[in-house]
Amino acid sequence: MARIRDCLYEDKTRHGTLRYRFRKDRDSPRITLPGKPGDAVFEDAYQRLLSGQDIRKSALDRPRSKHAPGTFGDLAELYFVHMDELLDSKKLALATHKQRHNLIGRVMPILRDGQMATMEARHIRHVMQQFKNTPHQANNLLKSLRAMFKFGVKVGYLEADPSVGVESNSKVTDGFRPWEIDQVRAFYAHHGLGTKANLAMTLLIITACRRSDLVRLGPGNVQSIEGKPYLSFVQEKTGFRDRTKVVVPLVDALASAIRATPTGEHTFLVTD
Repeated sequence: MARIRDCLYEDKTRHGTLRYRFRKDRDSPRITLPGKPGDAVFEDAYQRLLSGQDIRKSALDRPRSKHAPGTFGDLAELYFVHMDELLDSKKLALATHKQRHNLIGRVMPILRDGQMATMEARHIRHVMQQFKNTPHQANNLLKSLRAMFKFGVKVGYLEADPSVGVESNSKVTDGFRPWEIDQVRAFYAHHGLGTKANLAMTLLIITACRRSDLVRLGPGNVQSIEGKPYLSFVQEKTGFRDRTKVVVPLVDALASAIRATPTGEHTFLVTD
């Protein structure tokens, strides 16, 4: 984000739309201002925020969605706004935000016009069947829907969670079979030093990080501790209350792989 005034920053949404956000300090939430600099409504909101007023509205106070009141689609739109607020206040991980938005969006064509007052567990089981070939994703869908229904109950939109009684897939898969050392050697023999695959494998071996963390690692994660280089990062999928910071030595093998590979300004791994 680019700072353009005291506590005022300019950035873009994930859809590329320019927006202006107010942030008092590092521990304060980011608040999106209406309009643009110079607009009367914008300047009024900016001055109110500077004076300590909170201009935010709850999800239920926002303009209603394009969906009919009481429908799944209407609740989903309210929940998406709520998730944006949680993301801005650092109470929801970006990966969780993206996953819930995507999964709920995928079942919108089936459920959006359904009245929540009459929605039952059988309807939830029906949409989970759309993911029968990807049981792990079906479980994530159920988690996403339950989070949305919990929000609906909390704000008085729902009387009860319609997913109660719906069971997740108890056994998804046996997981991926770990590689033997000979397979790792074969991988390195095929993907030599200087290739993106080589760097990705080396990062994974040295840091033991998740895939979601791997793609975020970059020069900004390198730090010096007592004169020695280390790679430091916070695990993205860990809850905000107990986020785990990982610090590992930047060993020679990893340093060599980074130096030999074309990297980006912000991340080590870049798309072609």
